[in-house]
Amino acid sequence: MYLDSLKKNEALKDENHQLVVKLENALGKVEVFEKQYRFPIEVLEKMKETAVHASTEAMHNAFSLENVLELGVSAAKRKRNA
Repeated sequence: MYLDSLKKNEALKDENHQLVVKLENALGKVEVFEKQYRFPIEVLEKMKETAVHASTEAMHNAFSLENVLELGVSAAKRKRNA
């Protein structure tokens, strides 16, 4: 059992090392990409932030307390009229 644990531990260390190497390579590629395309990336990030903000604001407005109350009143009226 102890030997099995040692083998598993060694296998996990090897796998971890391989993943670290892959991660370092990927980070290097990202850095090169960012240097080449710095301006478009900044523009895309700003557009993404704007879109997220706009959608968050739209959701907030859609589910504001007034809208929720209106939906509840409308549902109650429909139920009463039915």
